[in-house]
Amino acid sequence: MFFDWKRKPCDGLDACCMVHDACVDKKGYLSKECNQNLLNCVKKFKKSGGQNQTFKGNKCNVKKVIRDISVVMKVALLASGSLPDRHYVHI
Repeated sequence: MFFDWKRKPCDGLDACCMVHDACVDKKGYLSKECNQNLLNCVKKFKKSGGQNQTFKGNKCNVKKVIRDISVVMKVALLASGSLPDRHYVHI
């Protein structure tokens, strides 16, 4: 995993992703706990208006990033419910 504990998050969305990275590093990409926590964090970030308070120099469309993360995490949650534990992959 490419998680760097020394680096500070550049904004709230990055903080959500950093926590998720650390979680899946320990529990695997299809961890229901990790993926649900990321969805909850992103939802809280969005609800707080965070998509309008990103870091200086950001060139990403934060609303699109939030949407994409939400879709991928929902798919991961669906997949994790249909696979036996032995299929959880640690990369």
